[in-house]
Amino acid sequence: MQIGAATPLTSYEVETGTLADRATTISLTAPRTTKFSNPQLEASGLSYVHLAAMWQKATWTNNAGKNINVRYSTPDSSVGGSITSTLNLYVNGTFRQALNVN
Repeated sequence: MQIGAATPLTSYEVETGTLADRATTISLTAPRTTKFSNPQLEASGLSYVHLAAMWQKATWTNNAGKNINVRYSTPDSSVGGSITSTLNLYVNGTFRQALNVN
C-alpha cells in the first residue's frame, strides 16, 4: 500500500528489516482515541522499531543502490525537551558514521 505522495524514491520501512539484540517492533493495537493518542499513529504503516538500549539494531539491504535518507523520532525527556543520542550507520558491516539525533 502506498503511504504518502508518489515519488521517484525507494522507501525501506525499518520494521520490515531484520531486528537484533532485543529491538522490537511496536504496532498499533488499540483503537484511536485522539489524533495523537499513540506514537504509532505518527509512524508510516502505524508501526515503528523501538531501540531502547545500546547495540540494539535493525538492518536491511539497500537494493536501489542510491543514497539513503534516515528518518527517526526520539521521545521527549522525562522533564521535557529533547534527548540527544546517536544512531550508528554501518555499510556492509563496516562502520560508516554516527548520526546525531535529538
